[in-house]
Amino acid sequence: MSPIESLNKVFERVGGNQKYIIDDDEDGTMEMEQIGAERTKNVLILMSDTGGGHRASAEAIRDAFQLEYGDQYRIIVKDVWKEYTGWPLNDMEGQYKFMVKHVQLWKVAFHGTSPKWIHSAYLAAIAAYYAKEVEAGLMEYKPDIIISVHPLMQHIPLWVLKWQGLQKKVIFVTVITDLNTCHRTWFHPSVNRLYCPSEEVAKRALLDGVDDSQIRIFGLPIRPSFCRAVLVKEKGNVPFVVENGAGVFTRSPKETARIVAEWFSSNTDERMRMSENALKLAQPNAVFDIVKDIHELACQRGPLFNVPYMLTSSFSSLIY
Repeated sequence: MSPIESLNKVFERVGGNQKYIIDDDEDGTMEMEQIGAERTKNVLILMSDTGGGHRASAEAIRDAFQLEYGDQYRIIVKDVWKEYTGWPLNDMEGQYKFMVKHVQLWKVAFHGTSPKWIHSAYLAAIAAYYAKEVEAGLMEYKPDIIISVHPLMQHIPLWVLKWQGLQKKVIFVTVITDLNTCHRTWFHPSVNRLYCPSEEVAKRALLDGVDDSQIRIFGLPIRPSFCRAVLVKEKGNVPFVVENGAGVFTRSPKETARIVAEWFSSNTDERMRMSENALKLAQPNAVFDIVKDIHELACQRGPLFNVPYMLTSSFSSLIY
């Protein structure tokens, strides 16, 4: 089945008997037309600020929906755990920051909960305890589609939907935001679609019981502003280094700048070992603290193609 046909199958379920036609344009883009639409459909995107990449992916999906479909869909990005439940779900951000600073503890938590029987048991217990709260959080927005971009937001919502008899009424999609080394809680066989960033992740999903018909490989979500950049008046080549991911919790921007300055020293041998893109980077002379609007900041500073490695995280330190 082609990607277009698979999307048609998924969206046919939104709003009961509503039908969708997805056309493939000559330039390779896809357009979706809804037949007999009666109301705006609600899309609830589940995320948590554990690292930054999850929120960035959620916002990228939101922006893409708005760009492609306009007001056909109402997009809600929420950390339902933080807003509606209690400990430990409502403090995942704090727990993540603590464990990142203690690497051994992070390893124990990651690998210790990897076996399916372990994470299934503790997630089922949490789901049972917070079932009413999770249901309230999910149903407040009356979602037609739920999109999870976090590894801990598959099992609990799906169980709650099943217990409340809502699993067949709400489409559930998982978009994996870890490029390679991902936790097994990303994989749940009851999702309608599982979007994987790579072949390696797709293979792991198959091993964990997700059917091949549910899996699609489409890479990582990217903000439309990165791929549809409007070039501003160029003020000269301004090189950027983007520190991405969990590093924001482990080093200060100034410390990172010092390390980068050492990388791009005047030592010829060191420069010879660097990639062509790295050679274009200048020694940093200014540091911006953690930002959430790095895509807008980059546009203000110059053409986006001057940014060598612009990843998806919205929590980044920008050095130039």
